[in-house]
Amino acid sequence: MSHRDFGSGRFIVNLNWTDPKPLFTPEAGRYLSLIVIAQLAVSTMSILAKLITGSPWVNIASNVLSLGLIGLILRQPLDGLFAIDIPERLMPMIRTNVKVTLLVIALIITYELVRDLVRIDRRKLAKSA
Repeated sequence: MSHRDFGSGRFIVNLNWTDPKPLFTPEAGRYLSLIVIAQLAVSTMSILAKLITGSPWVNIASNVLSLGLIGLILRQPLDGLFAIDIPERLMPMIRTNVKVTLLVIALIITYELVRDLVRIDRRKLAKSA
């Protein structure tokens, strides 16, 4: 099996290139890869926009898009997601860990979003006073 048979949209379980084993099914691997690529694009565009403009709305837009992408990941059911055999007793733990990790990241992003919105509101209040 060559690396071309394996596809570009999959995560790998082992580093044995003579017999690579995908972690996710092809559909789930592509879906998650697209979300990861979209998040990288959002981050890159955010940095470029910050270089061009000093608008605080750049952070707000980036945070909103990031929260949307996290929501898309949370929508993905974990049943049938993995291409490898995972013991049934581990699935509840995996579900919980994935959801808690994503929710913590979402809470941090939400905090930053609210912080930036408050900063914009303070500036508007300062200008009107």
